[in-house]
Amino acid sequence: MATRNIFSFFTLVIVISMAVYVSGCSTLRLGKNLAQDNTVRVEHIDQNKGVYVNSASVYEKNNKLAVYGSLKKTSDTQSRFKEHVDINILGPDQEVLASKTVRTHPMNPHPNAKTVSFTAYLDIVPPPGSVVQVSAHKGTHL
Repeated sequence: MATRNIFSFFTLVIVISMAVYVSGCSTLRLGKNLAQDNTVRVEHIDQNKGVYVNSASVYEKNNKLAVYGSLKKTSDTQSRFKEHVDINILGPDQEVLASKTVRTHPMNPHPNAKTVSFTAYLDIVPPPGSVVQVSAHKGTHL
């Protein structure tokens, strides 16, 4: 009985240690989450029928901004992704501080995948109160 309790205790310690290690590593790798600490607000702008911004996260690392996220097809859309992502950084007074357009990357190699991801790096750290606008866009200004 004592052996079972010792085994259970060590198993619990290992599981908790791994959880702390994994969560700490992702924080160090990604940087400071600016939306989570209310430094910036993230807006999803869905201009395109059939595709919407599924997620977007904004991080600061090494005095740069990283925007990660995904686009997702609505259920009635069967075509391949042809969209790109437009990102605008607006200051607290709504002036455009930076803009970037990035291509998407498949999360699944299947040609009819429902989700794609994107990553953008900008040489700016927006001031508190800024807005990061993320939109899916179909067009040729890329």
